[in-house]
Amino acid sequence: HPSLYEYILDFHIVQEEVVGLIRNACVGYYGNKDHMTQCGAFWSFSQMMNDPTLSVAVRDGIISTVRYASVGHEVNQQAAGEAGLIRALVAVLHALNTGHLRSLHAVLDEGDMRVKTESAACLRILCDESESNSAEMVKCHGIPALLEVLATGHTAAKEEAIAALANACCAHSKNLDFVNEKARRELQEVIAKSSSVSAECKLFAKSVLIAWESSR
Repeated sequence: HPSLYEYILDFHIVQEEVVGLIRNACVGYYGNKDHMTQCGAFWSFSQMMNDPTLSVAVRDGIISTVRYASVGHEVNQQAAGEAGLIRALVAVLHALNTGHLRSLHAVLDEGDMRVKTESAACLRILCDESESNSAEMVKCHGIPALLEVLATGHTAAKEEAIAALANACCAHSKNLDFVNEKARRELQEVIAKSSSVSAECKLFAKSVLIAWESSR
């Protein structure tokens, strides 16, 4: 029905605009971040992320908003994990890695990589020195999702995936059980051969390998 389609379209546009405003309020304004947990924003975002009708643009905006709202803010970092956003972000990565989101929403490859990069970057922040959030990565098979990004992503996505991998493994050692021989070989190649990645990325890769060796 045309009028119903127009209503749904308008609703998605409003969602996208509101999420964008919240994101912008959190970028560079630490005081605004304090309100995110108080008003239950992360629980709302988690519910939205689990809605199969959510548009790609809104989903992308939520991921970016969670990232900027949580960076440097331990309370928000914890609240995002408690709201189920670790699981939601991993689900996005799994869907992108299998092509499921592309079939549902006709996302272009460039858009896929952007969302992969943002999702990995968000997981990097949420797992940083957080044992509980990193433990959730074990429960929802987050490490295999990051390793798939490492194997198939472009440089920016790989760098964020490696950083997220390092943070999750260092904060919760059970994640190291998922770092298989293929993954270790890819990390060694990043350290030894890749001139396109940053020095920081290589340090993250080394930290994963050192942690793995120490755990055996």
